[in-house]
Amino acid sequence: MIRIEEGQAHNIMKKLANLGLALIVIGLIMIAFAMFFFFEPVKDVQLDFDQLNFAEKIDAKDEIILDATKITKDQDIQFLESLEGNRREYFLGEDIPFNLDVSRYRHNGKYKVSLDAIIYDPDGKIDTTLSKKNVDSADSDINKVTQLNYNVKIPGDKPSGEYIIELILNDLIDGEKYVKRNTVKLTKKLFIRSMLYASSIDDTYNYVAKPKPAYAYGDTVWVYFELVGFSKDKNRIHFAQDLEVRGPDSSLISFLTVPYLIEKEEFVAPDKNFYRLKNQFPVGDWLTPGKYIVKVTVNDLVADISISEEAEFELFEI
Repeated sequence: MIRIEEGQAHNIMKKLANLGLALIVIGLIMIAFAMFFFFEPVKDVQLDFDQLNFAEKIDAKDEIILDATKITKDQDIQFLESLEGNRREYFLGEDIPFNLDVSRYRHNGKYKVSLDAIIYDPDGKIDTTLSKKNVDSADSDINKVTQLNYNVKIPGDKPSGEYIIELILNDLIDGEKYVKRNTVKLTKKLFIRSMLYASSIDDTYNYVAKPKPAYAYGDTVWVYFELVGFSKDKNRIHFAQDLEVRGPDSSLISFLTVPYLIEKEEFVAPDKNFYRLKNQFPVGDWLTPGKYIVKVTVNDLVADISISEEAEFELFEI
């Protein structure tokens, strides 16, 4: 029979306790070691307007983005001065101008400010492709600019409706933020841009523009233009183009006037907001020398609206 003295028992218990504590410490160290190598540490979500589509990259919700701006409904917000008059309706693709006087934010004669812009779509969600940080700035130590000018432009492929434009003026001296929110109504505007005459246009719409729109007998008149702001029905577009030509006496050239010369109905990418088109017709001796007017009319059959544009060319004899 083994006898253990009282002092020996105390020492054994003490050693066991120390051994248990050591094992616990080793276990915690191993767990920390495993977490360091096998688990990615959690980082604070930071708002970075400079990264396009940052909300998708960090899988953030709108609430996180709003919190990151440090602007909340409960905050005492100081509003900037009013914007351009009382105008509240614009066309998609049109510049919406903002002019802010920063000289009122002086500190002992100095000012240093930057401007951020947040755009809310008609559903009330932040458009991360349009919202940007530091769109303009002013620093009295660098320049004497006292006005911040910024144009907001909502592209023509965006939906019509009411948008909220929120400008945040950051006072970089005292850390204060000043906010201006404006609600603007935006509607579609179908328009034709870059209408020009060319000496040739290939199948991929590469053209050789004519500095002077003049043609001789035997030439081919080439007309290039782009359609912008067309409507989409679940990414389906449908439009038709008419051609009209008037001669030197302003009379209609009937055989060159063609309704529905071109009709397009197809599905396009969600971000496609313009379409390139071309027309052509020969110049024969059935036409008299002089100045002619070519008019193109495009009918957007999705939105039931139309737009026309015209340009002049000259026919001369060699």
